[in-house]
Amino acid sequence: MCSIFKGESDQFAAVVPHMLEGLRKNDRYLYISDGLEKADLFERLMDAAPLSEETLESRVSFYTADEVYLRDGRFDKARMLGFLSDERDRALKDGFSGLTATGEMSWASRDVPGVSDLIEYEASINLMYPRSSADLLCQYPEADIDTATLVKVVMAHPKVIVRGTVCGNPYYLPPETLISYATGVVTPDVLERMEKDLFSRSVLSEIGALEARELKRARLCLTMLDEMVLKDFRDRLSAVSFFNELALGTCRDDDTAAHIRSADLKCEELSERLEALRMFRSCMEAPTEWQSLDGIIQSAVDRSVNGSRRVTMDLGSHKVFASSAADKAFAALVSGVAERSQSGAQISVRARTSEFGLTVTVRADGSGVPEGAKESLFDQAGPCVCGRSLCLARELLESSGISVREVGVPGKSTVFEIHVPVPRYRAV
Repeated sequence: MCSIFKGESDQFAAVVPHMLEGLRKNDRYLYISDGLEKADLFERLMDAAPLSEETLESRVSFYTADEVYLRDGRFDKARMLGFLSDERDRALKDGFSGLTATGEMSWASRDVPGVSDLIEYEASINLMYPRSSADLLCQYPEADIDTATLVKVVMAHPKVIVRGTVCGNPYYLPPETLISYATGVVTPDVLERMEKDLFSRSVLSEIGALEARELKRARLCLTMLDEMVLKDFRDRLSAVSFFNELALGTCRDDDTAAHIRSADLKCEELSERLEALRMFRSCMEAPTEWQSLDGIIQSAVDRSVNGSRRVTMDLGSHKVFASSAADKAFAALVSGVAERSQSGAQISVRARTSEFGLTVTVRADGSGVPEGAKESLFDQAGPCVCGRSLCLARELLESSGISVREVGVPGKSTVFEIHVPVPRYRAV
């Protein structure tokens, strides 16, 4: 894939996650620089994840563009493809899982021999897949490369990172097609492939439009169900609870009174679940956006304990890409910790980064969760806390790519561990 970036922050919003993912996969990382110093690169990585300089030295191969792309003062596409293949083989031989690489392509703006073969080279890289154990990112500065070249660059890459977001590329052309354009030799099979692609895209567009209509109908049905059926159900449950209260006031038989109380408890539990379902539906329809982690947690604490418990927070300065209703899911987790902790016990919320992402823990001392009951906390039939089902909370977070589990020590503490993967958070 390639990254078209405007400035330095835009550039490294793509490069750093790409590098961390390669290191996480136990790949050797290859960086080809056309200006960046190795020390500056390592500093950026160590700021983003707990990596030592020794680790980076052993796992990152650093070259300059003059050593690789422009060796002997010219660009040679065949030599470059051979270099990438050799580096991949060397990484596998040294015990790595594969090769992850990136190259700064600003050198392509210079008038050097062989630079006219750039697009053919970019297209040819795709012929290495799917046999290749390599993951490549080409970095193109928008200000330095002419627009015509950038358009062809986009056509050469199945995925393009735009403003830090990985985008599937509808403008991508298969290598043979793009090479035929670049060399000026267009054969009839190119037109045939284009016709097949046009037909496939047309069919997919029709399917997408049909699914959108079906989704709209399903949403309308859910709205009608909520307004007509569930509302009526809630009203009837309220009426039953009212009559139960009247019956308890006049009942003189202990067994009958116990039965009424049991029925009233069931009505209350069912009302909570209906409210949780209504809340979950509204949450799932909320947009996904970049939000301050501190703001999410503070809102969750206000919703769940509202001053009844002392809560300490150590979150740093981070933003997460999540549902705008994520604070409601976190509120359920804070409530779950409070319910299972000692009365008045302090609740702590901490955030820590690693090479795998951002981990947020919500913790308090108390009875904890028995080992065999940890996963059942998140069952559909699991407990509702303050009208918020932990099952629904986890579903809401997972819809944003965020996972949650309970990792406390039974009999000592309750700890919810929330993991935000690298592409879903960033330091502020």
